[in-house]
Order: sequence, then structure tokens, then C-alpha cells
Amino acid sequence: LVLKDAMKNMVLWDVYEIYSSNVKLHGVKCRRKIRNFGVRNNIDVIPENALDKENVVRFAVISETNIDKLLDFIHEQFSDVNIENIAREIKNPVLSKWKVNDGND
Repeated sequence: LVLKDAMKNMVLWDVYEIYSSNVKLHGVKCRRKIRNFGVRNNIDVIPENALDKENVVRFAVISETNIDKLLDFIHEQFSDVNIENIAREIKNPVLSKWKVNDGND
């Protein structure tokens, strides 16, 4: 009960996947570039390499954040990528292997 009460006040995140069949995303500082862009532009963003999918990077931003500049930046850095919103208003996401950390594991 205490954990459920604590989760009521948690930050809500929107989660996205970046993927490409032509552009390498792991080992090319993709996460660092996204993280640094967030710092420079005052966007709370958490990027992580997916461990459960090949050549996928996931990132989370606080729900309702305008990420147009971030999406443009990612497309500028990695020309042939797709970016898909996979979840909205998620509490405590685990990005490396897509799940919600609800404290029950």
C-alpha cells in the first residue's frame, strides 16, 4: 500500500523508440548526443539503448513536453531513422527492456 501511495505522485513520462535498418544507433554516442541536447535546451530527457531490440534507442521525456526541437535534432544527427511514441504518461519506465517499474519485481 505504501508503494502504491508513493507512485501516485511520481513524474509521468512519454516514451519513444528510435530505430533504423540503415543507420547504426548503438556505439555512435546517440544517447550522449540526445542527453547533451536536452541539457543545452532545458529538456528533461533520458535516453537508453534497448537491450531487448536490435539497434533501438529509447528515450523518455516528461509528459506534455514539446519535443519538436528534439525530434528535429535527432533527424539531423541520424538521417534515416524512425521515431515512434510507444507510451504516454508512464510512471517510472525501464527503457533498456521496455517495462514499467512498479516495484513488484
